[in-house]
Amino acid sequence: LLLYFTAFNKPETKVTKTEKRGPGVTAFLQNDLGFSKQQMDDLDSLKKQHRTLISPLFDELGKSKEQLYQLIGKPGISDSTLQAAANEIGKKQAALDLQFFQNFASLRKLCTEQQLVRFDTTMPSLASKMMQPWQKNNSARKKDSTQTKY
Repeated sequence: LLLYFTAFNKPETKVTKTEKRGPGVTAFLQNDLGFSKQQMDDLDSLKKQHRTLISPLFDELGKSKEQLYQLIGKPGISDSTLQAAANEIGKKQAALDLQFFQNFASLRKLCTEQQLVRFDTTMPSLASKMMQPWQKNNSARKKDSTQTKY
C-alpha cells in the first residue's frame, strides 16, 4: 500500500489556463501574422484599454446573474419577474459581446494588407474558442445526439 501511494500514484502535473486554451490572440498575432514590434506595442495599449472597459461589464453581468439566482428561494415568483431578470442578463451579455467585437475590430486595424486575409479567415474561430473557455474541447463542435449514427 505504501509503495502504491509513493511510487505508482504520482499526482498529475498542474496545467495552466494558458496551456489548456492553447495559444491566444497575442501569440497568433505575433507568430502567425508576424506582427512587428510597433504593432505589438499598439496591441499592448489596446489590451489595456480593453481590460479597463470589460472589467465593469463582467462585474455587472455577474451581479445580474446573482440577482436571478437569488429568486430561487422566494416563493411565488412570477414568470414576468424571471423573464425581466433573464432579459437583464441578456442586455449585459450583449454589451460585453459588443465590446469584444469592437476590440477585435481595433486589432484588425493594426494589420497590414498582407496580414488582413489571414486575420479575417482565422479570427472568427479563434474568437469563438476564447468565448467558450468552459468547453473542454472547443476546437471542433460536437454533433448533437440526433446526428449520431449507430
